[in-house]
Amino acid sequence: MFTQEVIDDLVEQSIVKGKEYISNEHLLNAESLLKQSRRVAPNNTKVMELLGLTLVKQVKYEDAVDIYSELLDHEPENLDGINNLAYSYSNLGKRDEAVKLLREGIRLNPNKDSFWYHLAIQYKEQGDFEKAFALYDEAILLIPNSSDLYYHYGVALSEYGDYKKAIEQYNNALDLDPSHAPSHWNRSLTLLLTKQYKTGFDENEWRFRQFTNMMKIKVRFHGKTDWIATPGKGSVLFYNEQGVGDLLQMIRYLPQVKALGYETIVEVPTNLFDLISQCEGVDKVVVARSMKVQDFDYVASINSLPRLFGTTFENIPNKIPYLTPTGKMDQKEFKDYDGKLKVGICWAGSPYHATDHLRSCQLKEFADINKLSNIKLFSLQKETGKRFHVGSGVVDLTEGADDMAVVDMSDLMHDFNHTAAIIDQLDLIITVDTAVAHLAGAMGKKCWVLVPALPDWRWSAEGTQTPWYPSITIFRQKRGEQWKDVLSRVLNELKK
Repeated sequence: MFTQEVIDDLVEQSIVKGKEYISNEHLLNAESLLKQSRRVAPNNTKVMELLGLTLVKQVKYEDAVDIYSELLDHEPENLDGINNLAYSYSNLGKRDEAVKLLREGIRLNPNKDSFWYHLAIQYKEQGDFEKAFALYDEAILLIPNSSDLYYHYGVALSEYGDYKKAIEQYNNALDLDPSHAPSHWNRSLTLLLTKQYKTGFDENEWRFRQFTNMMKIKVRFHGKTDWIATPGKGSVLFYNEQGVGDLLQMIRYLPQVKALGYETIVEVPTNLFDLISQCEGVDKVVVARSMKVQDFDYVASINSLPRLFGTTFENIPNKIPYLTPTGKMDQKEFKDYDGKLKVGICWAGSPYHATDHLRSCQLKEFADINKLSNIKLFSLQKETGKRFHVGSGVVDLTEGADDMAVVDMSDLMHDFNHTAAIIDQLDLIITVDTAVAHLAGAMGKKCWVLVPALPDWRWSAEGTQTPWYPSITIFRQKRGEQWKDVLSRVLNELKK
C-alpha cells in the first residue's frame, strides 16, 4: 500500500511531467498521465486544471466542460477555471452559459483582461458588434496597458470590415508590446487584405514567431543560410509551412528563382509530387522532410517568395496556366452527361484550418443549383461527413443532401494530379476557399470561389476578380449573410 505522502509526491511529479508534455505539444501523453493521476487524487484541483487545458488544446470541449465544472465545484472563484469553462462553452455554441460565467469572472476580478475580450467575443459572434465594441472601450479604460485587449479589438474590427480602425488597434497593441506576435500577424493579414502588399508581406514573416509549428521549422533548418533573391549559384530548398493552397499559389515564383541562376528543390506532400514535378521552374521535387541539410545550399519558405521578389498588388506574376495535369481523364466518366454544363463543386476545406467554420458550407446549399436541368454537378470533395466547427459543435456537411444526385469523383482523386485531370474535363468549378480553388486558378480553369465575409487575404476585401488567378470570379458573403444567400447569387448567374 502506498502512503498518502507517496501518493502526493507521485501526483506532484505527474503535474510537473504533464506541464512538460503540454509545453511540447504531447497532448495525448499529458491527457493519459493526468487521468491516471485523477484515479488516485480525484479532488486535486491542479490536476483538474491541467487536464482541462489539455482537453481544450485537443478541441475536446465537452470533456473540458465536465472537468472545469468539477473544478469550480471545489474552487468556485478559480479565475482560470471560470475563463476556460466559458471558453469551452463558447466553442460548443453555448453562449448564454459563457456570458454568465464571464460576467461572474468580471465581478470577481474586473482587471483580468481575458474575461473582457472573451465576453466581447460572445456578442461579436452573435452579430452584436456594437455591444462588443462598447465592452472593449470599457475594458481599455479600466486596463489601459493590455496589448491583448487592443489585439482582440482589432480582430473584431476586421470581422466588422473596418480595416483602417483594425490596423489602428493592432498598432496600439504594438505600442505597448512591440514583440506582440499575434498583433503583427493579424496586422499583416489586414494589410494584405487591403492590398498593402509591401508592408503586409514584411509583417507576414512574424508567423514564425506566432505559430509553434512554424517555430519548429526554423529549428529544423537551424544554421542553414536563408536564400535571398539575388543572382547566384547553388541549390535552394523551398518548403511550405502552410496549406496545399499556399503551395499551389506560390509555386508560380520558381521560374524567377531559376532566372537568378539557382537549382530549385521543392518539398511537397506525396499527393502533390506528380503535379509539381512538371511545373515550370522546378528542378527537383522531394517528399517533405526527406532532405538532409547537407544536401542543399540555401533554404526558404515558399510563402516568403512574394516578399523576396518585392511583390505588389500591381506586379503579381500571373502567367497562367502554370500547372497542368500529366495525362487525361478517361472520357467515359463524363459521356453520360454530354450536352450539359459539367460543374465541379467543393463545399468544404480542410477541417484543420483555423477558420474552417467560416469558409466551409454544407452540400445542401447547392440543392437549387442541382435542380437545374441543363447542369450536372460533380463532387470534388474529398472529406465529407461530420466535423467540429467552433461555435457550432459537430456539423454534418452532407446532412439534408441525401436526394441530391451528384456524381462523386472522390474515388478517382488519388492525388492532385488526378484531381487536375478531372478539373480539366469540367466546364466550371464552384468551390469554397480551398486548395481546389488554387488548383483551378493555376490551370486557368473557369472557377467561381465562394468566400466568407472576412476572406483570406489573397481574395482581397472587395471586388469580383483577383490578379492572382484571372480565370476566377469571386462571390462574397456579406456580413450577416448565410451561405444560402451567396449560393442564390450563384444560381442567378448560372441561369444567365
